[in-house]
Amino acid sequence: MLREAKKLDPDNQTRGRKLFITEGIVSSIATHSFIGDLLTAFALALGFNEHQIGSLTSTRRLAGLIQLFTNHLVEQVGSKSRLYSYLYGTHYTIGILVALLPTLTSLFSFQSPTYWLISLMFIITCTDSIGLVLKKTWMSELTPANIRGRYFGSRALLVGFSGMIVGYLSSLYVDYLKAIGKGMFGFQSLFLMSSLLGFLNLFIIAKVPDLRAKPIKQSMKALFMSFQKPFRDKPYTVWMTFYGCYSFAIGFAGPFFTVYLLRELKLPLATVAIYTAIGEISSISLSRLWGSLADKYGNKFVLIIACIGKAIFPALWIFTTNAKTIWAIGWLAFVHTVRGLNSAQNITTWNISLWLSPEESKPVYLACESTLVNLVSAISPFIGGIILSALVNKNLEISIFQWSYSLCSMHLLFLISAILRGLSCLVLIWVKSDAR
Repeated sequence: MLREAKKLDPDNQTRGRKLFITEGIVSSIATHSFIGDLLTAFALALGFNEHQIGSLTSTRRLAGLIQLFTNHLVEQVGSKSRLYSYLYGTHYTIGILVALLPTLTSLFSFQSPTYWLISLMFIITCTDSIGLVLKKTWMSELTPANIRGRYFGSRALLVGFSGMIVGYLSSLYVDYLKAIGKGMFGFQSLFLMSSLLGFLNLFIIAKVPDLRAKPIKQSMKALFMSFQKPFRDKPYTVWMTFYGCYSFAIGFAGPFFTVYLLRELKLPLATVAIYTAIGEISSISLSRLWGSLADKYGNKFVLIIACIGKAIFPALWIFTTNAKTIWAIGWLAFVHTVRGLNSAQNITTWNISLWLSPEESKPVYLACESTLVNLVSAISPFIGGIILSALVNKNLEISIFQWSYSLCSMHLLFLISAILRGLSCLVLIWVKSDAR
């Protein structure tokens, strides 16, 4: 760990927390194009099939393995602010290459942009993975434990709202250009603008108070020995076991909800963005409530509620077979409101990780947890993609009394995900409670 001789005073802590809210908003706007619906639509426009969509998601998750070296990098650089600049300077530079990928493919006659996009997104995710652990550690230094729920809830509210608005406007922009035959230019110009905006964050983060220290040279043997600490800590091992199982279940069908809306229901990207916005509004509007409940009753209590609700979520999709009737439109809207539990999951998992990890080893603990979660999250969509490919054109007919229903291959995948989510929730029983 860095040899930090002093703690930040309350005024600097407050200033740092405010700057991280600004950083989060700008980051959400700048990176929203590289996640979720827009990235999936871009990949589909480049000719990706379902298996390749799963591979794209898996590769990005595998990039999370590099989080193990976060603490080592902080010690080598000696400054969180400087490391942030290195990471996200690379991140947004590669983002420009993603924007130029279709043009470069045409100029240099690449056979397929598939592997180029996967490779570039792998690098982007590597920088983002290290940056996530870096920011978690940094913000924990700036936020007293008794207000973390409320602070992270408020930050999630503002960051989520800005990302939602930008995501919807971006989808409208791409749909408009697609309608006039310039859909690919829509993606390219959007990604380019997002990357250029991202460089603004480098100036914001430079103003965040940072406990700098003299760089420490650490042997690779000592580094790998430090990775054993979280796995020798029983409460934290139980926590990682739950989080790993749950992340596997979440990632199993995660990339395919958007594919289902775009390909099976043939919805325009802007319509998909509206449904996504419904989920985002539901999530961010409840974020402060979840944060307050977590501070009052404990994070485990709120996480149990979130996990049960999110276990039901994939099963609800089996009734979304038509997007043109009033019933179907209303049902899809209701299904997406269940995503209001996302903020509960994000806030509580973050806080439990911070609570269970000792202060002096927090970066190592968080890095090991994130690495494990990313590893299983990389495997699960890959397996999901293989199963989906095997189930193509295979339907399951269900008849109960006078009622019959046909489940397509994606419905079956969603149902399996719901079962896996429910089973993983059982492990949460043994997670140590932080209730006061």
